[in-house]
Formats: sequence, structure tokens, C-alpha cells
Amino acid sequence: MVDVDSLSKKWSDEILSALKDGSKRFKELMKSTDSSNKIINTRALANRLKELEEQGLIVREIVSGRPPTSIYKLTDKGKKAMELIIKLRKL
Repeated sequence: MVDVDSLSKKWSDEILSALKDGSKRFKELMKSTDSSNKIINTRALANRLKELEEQGLIVREIVSGRPPTSIYKLTDKGKKAMELIIKLRKL
């Protein structure tokens, strides 16, 4: 079951929308969530990603390298949440 309260928090739908087309790195998410002169700061994005991960909507994979990077992608639960967001936007 998708928690509607988590979807209503600021930036949640923008983050999930950015991930609907595939996985993204942190900086890619920073760029893709910039909309209409609203820019999410690094701390807010990190906190929201952590919350979405705890709720099972996204998963973070660490890619080894120098430095190691994190890649975020939607889980099945996150994909269902995106379907809900799309339906709500059509109303």
C-alpha cells in the first residue's frame, strides 16, 4: 500500500517523476527536480531520498569506484506510487 502522506511531502512527486524513466545519480536528481525557479538544496534532497528509501519507494545502489557513487531507482512500490501521481495529476 502506498502511503499518500509521503507523496504529499514537498519534492516527493518531483523525485519520483524524475526516476520514472530510469535510475539517476544524486546530481542528476538535483538537476531534474529544478522546476519553475524552485531549486531543492542538497540537504533537502538527501533527506527526502532517505525518507523515500525507508518507505520502500526507491532503492539506492552504491556503485564502486573512486569515489563511490549512489544510484537511485524506483521499486515496484514506487512505480505504483508514480501511477497514482499520474492519475491525480489528470484530475
